[in-house]
Amino acid sequence: MDRLQIFLAIFIPLIVSVLAWTLTYIIPYTSPNWLSNRVLTFTKNQPTDPIEIGIIINQFSKYDDWKRLTANKKMKQMFIRKIREIEKNNELNWSDAKKNVFNIPLRDFFDKLNVLLIVLKDEEYEKKHNIKFTSEEVKEHFSNKLNELEENKESYSQILEKQPNTLIWGRWYSGEDFIEIYNKENYSLSSEELELISDLKYTIVDKDRSMTIERFLERTGHKSPKKMDNKEIITEFNELMLYIDYPHTKSKKDELIYRFALGLSNHEKSSETLNEVINEVKGQIFSKDYKKWEKQLGLK
Repeated sequence: MDRLQIFLAIFIPLIVSVLAWTLTYIIPYTSPNWLSNRVLTFTKNQPTDPIEIGIIINQFSKYDDWKRLTANKKMKQMFIRKIREIEKNNELNWSDAKKNVFNIPLRDFFDKLNVLLIVLKDEEYEKKHNIKFTSEEVKEHFSNKLNELEENKESYSQILEKQPNTLIWGRWYSGEDFIEIYNKENYSLSSEELELISDLKYTIVDKDRSMTIERFLERTGHKSPKKMDNKEIITEFNELMLYIDYPHTKSKKDELIYRFALGLSNHEKSSETLNEVINEVKGQIFSKDYKKWEKQLGLK
């Protein structure tokens, strides 16, 4: 064996060993952030399956090296994507809700309400309209509805005496069954007015005509869509990850991981689930135990 062969026989394994040692020990511990970024470069896809996402969350909880950093960055990307998706859906829902809002003069509505009550209070109502109450519960509901309409008629009458220009606001829904039962040829009500009558809790009396579509929706349970900047989203994400990392019981941590994975996924209940987890975090981060834990670990 000549000198070159001897040299190669010693040098090549040495180089391989040094490279292996560098890649498996030196870089992961001296530059974990750099290594995690390199891994992310080759795995740019964002999983949408809750099981795959759960594996990433568990990776975050299990390791304390570059794997933890990589998992955290992946989840941050998914979290930002999901928040933007939720915001977009909120904007679409707000736009749709605005289309379903309407208002009519209270006087017109009052006149139609009178007509409606005359028809519904007819003792021969079932026979004349060829319908049959299917049970005592349905009949009782019908009776309660009549009482409710009578009460509203009285209150509307009093309002009209003092504010004749009052508007009444409402939002309508697809109520084909209701229309089928009540909108007969003896009188004529639009679907909007029928829906307004069918669910009076979603009506607002506007005495001074100062109501707007946006204010009406907010007062009836809709939140106007708001868009966060990336900094706000990341702050929310960091709080969430700190909460998941909190020393919960095993069952609680497993539950959180499951819900968070579902929230980041493409599951039909994902947005609802993620919002529930976020709201839970917002409620808990102010607790004394949580703040004490943050301070002890220097997380805040």
